[in-house]
Amino acid sequence: MIPGIVAAQGSAGGGAAGTTDQLFAVGAFATPLSTGNQDITLASISDHTPKAALFFPTVATEATTIFDDAFIGRGAADGTNEFALCTWSQHGAAGNTNHRAGVTDACVLIEDASGIIAEASFVSFIPGGIRINWTTVDASNSYKCLIVLLAGDNLSAQAGTTLHPAAGTTVSLGFEPEIIFTFGYNDTIPETTSTEFSFSEGITTWDGATILDQGVATVGGLEGASASGSEDTRRLQYYSNAVSGAQALRNATTQYLTFVTAVDATSFTIRANNNNTPANTHQVGYLALSWVGDVAIHFDDFTAPFSGSPQTVSGVGFRPTFVYAVMNYVPSTNGFQLGIPGYGPAIASAEDGNFSACFVAKHNWPASAPNTTQEFTSMSETVLRKIASPTVNGSIGEIFQFNPDGFDLNWSENQAWDSPWPFLCLAKI
Repeated sequence: MIPGIVAAQGSAGGGAAGTTDQLFAVGAFATPLSTGNQDITLASISDHTPKAALFFPTVATEATTIFDDAFIGRGAADGTNEFALCTWSQHGAAGNTNHRAGVTDACVLIEDASGIIAEASFVSFIPGGIRINWTTVDASNSYKCLIVLLAGDNLSAQAGTTLHPAAGTTVSLGFEPEIIFTFGYNDTIPETTSTEFSFSEGITTWDGATILDQGVATVGGLEGASASGSEDTRRLQYYSNAVSGAQALRNATTQYLTFVTAVDATSFTIRANNNNTPANTHQVGYLALSWVGDVAIHFDDFTAPFSGSPQTVSGVGFRPTFVYAVMNYVPSTNGFQLGIPGYGPAIASAEDGNFSACFVAKHNWPASAPNTTQEFTSMSETVLRKIASPTVNGSIGEIFQFNPDGFDLNWSENQAWDSPWPFLCLAKI
């Protein structure tokens, strides 16, 4: 278990549930069927013009339905800079097709077997929301996406991409970050033609004295892999001391971890833990944030129960109004699970409710067809939902209330095997 922190002023008060003056909000939107501008607004943040946004696109066209093919994407914008990363893998094939793409001139990317099928770039922040411009769309399908909007008079935010060689790279920000989100896909940026499947993400918090890192990664996924034992091309790893988890190709031959090793008044330093070629040439996307003491922050992990039941997560030190968690399948901290990578964001706020997006990518599964894949994506606007197969939910739950020291979850369904979920709690002070 990682100890939590409050990276804010000495008070551990936090806002009360139900406040209308939100600095962080979560919601859902659908991609349009034609190109042009799209305004996305969330009522809970209508008192503010946001300064940063995180995007979580999916290939789901309906909420709560499980769709073929595994897809994961992340994007960010800060008003000046933006990036988008994504990766896709084919369902049901013995020699499956994979793609991944990453750019710095868009904040949303969606792809399938044909390549990029939807792409949008940042235009402007507007009261209570954001305006983006779609230059590529799927005219036949509207895809569900999640968005997190972040605001505050004292909020400083910077999105970007950076190398992370073993020697380390210092990223200049001009402010001292309290939170750093990182996203990697084991490749250079820009890249739009890669035929591999890989993604990782992590969170770093800094309270002026202590760095806390946690990361989750799904790795491998070589195109056409179907040989005996090739479940090693599907590997999920979770680390409590590395921001981007572990990244690897087949059989972990180029595995490395990524760390934020230093934070100061104007920058952060990020590095890989070994000197192999991918670690020196691949890039990660990041979104660094600081509210300069206006927001209480707590970072930790919790393990969901083995069966559907209520659960209280405590020790936060204040009443949160926003929770961002990463649900995953790894049964232990600093461990990995062969053959069943799958994870996604679970996000809830006191004003907006529960949202989640999850994928699963099983290779050599099921036993009756050991060289095929079972790969799916699902999105929800009402619960925290982790899928395990086209008919099995790994977990279904919801944060049904925030309490003075954390939050309460109600699990209506859960597998007999679960995993640590890193989570980030926020509250306006």
